[in-house]
Amino acid sequence: MQRDPNSDMTLADMEDQYSTAMQLYNMHERLGKLVDSISTKQKTLQPALDKLKNVKVKKLVQEYYDKLEALRSKLLATKQKSLFVDEKMLREDITEVYASVCNQETAPSNLQKERAGVLLQQLGDAEKLNASINSQYNEKVKAGLLKEKLDKMEKTEVKKKANQ
Repeated sequence: MQRDPNSDMTLADMEDQYSTAMQLYNMHERLGKLVDSISTKQKTLQPALDKLKNVKVKKLVQEYYDKLEALRSKLLATKQKSLFVDEKMLREDITEVYASVCNQETAPSNLQKERAGVLLQQLGDAEKLNASINSQYNEKVKAGLLKEKLDKMEKTEVKKKANQ
């Protein structure tokens, strides 16, 4: 990094700003991967829901889908009534701090750093919750789909949707 002669920022301030901005950027990346994995799982469950005949299995698959949707709803805004985001979720919180850190010509404040740490903890908690939901339901749902011979249909439906 080179210091701008017109800036009051020290090299240490710039490094601190860069480090905090990259931490927030990487949180966005992790959040994107998490949301993608949830959406992919939901896309495999949705077609199966329509074709299931066994009430117990259908209830289990619906419960799994609903828990994934509840988690996804905590991570990003899912209700939009206007052109603008109508609700603030984890993605919007990360974006807000990232934008404020990147668009100032000072080192990140203690409050911004603390907020980034809290957001990192929330992201970690969401990842753990996703893993917990998957471990709780994934095998049971697979067994139920196998019982109804829908396991192969699930994979082909996802491939068809991915190619569209």
